Amino acid sequence: MGCTYLDVAAERIKQIPGEEHHPFTVLVFPSWGKSALLSRYGENLLDPLVETGWRIIARPHPQSQHSEKAILERLFARYKAALNLEWDYECENIYAMAKADVMINDYSGITFDYAFLCDKPVVYVNHDMDLRPYDAHFLSDEPCHFKALAR
Repeated sequence: MGCTYLDVAAERIKQIPGEEHHPFTVLVFPSWGKSALLSRYGENLLDPLVETGWRIIARPHPQSQHSEKAILERLFARYKAALNLEWDYECENIYAMAKADVMINDYSGITFDYAFLCDKPVVYVNHDMDLRPYDAHFLSDEPCHFKALAR
């Protein structure tokens, strides 16, 4: 691919064995903060997904454990009995990506990792975003991955 970390991840993801009985799997892979999927949509996103019966893997951003702790606790409690929803906090994201058939994502750069590594569809939630909590808040121009997604 020409991008060192993606080249390494591409080799590693090839080594992950496939699942014998692979249920259709949706990976919900949000960023963190008030503009992110779980903060903004929470139950309105997860309820209909869980109701499909598909396997849902929710992989909150590590920062969410600090800045969105109350939201995560509320969602954990709500879906405790949902057998088809699993919460993924593995150190490496390639295991969840390898299992997924489609990813639902917000403005996170992981969109490109999944698309390039897995060659599977991404549902990108495009909404107004408050950049103030993020590293890009001081930029005078739109972050480059937003431009790439638009194309």
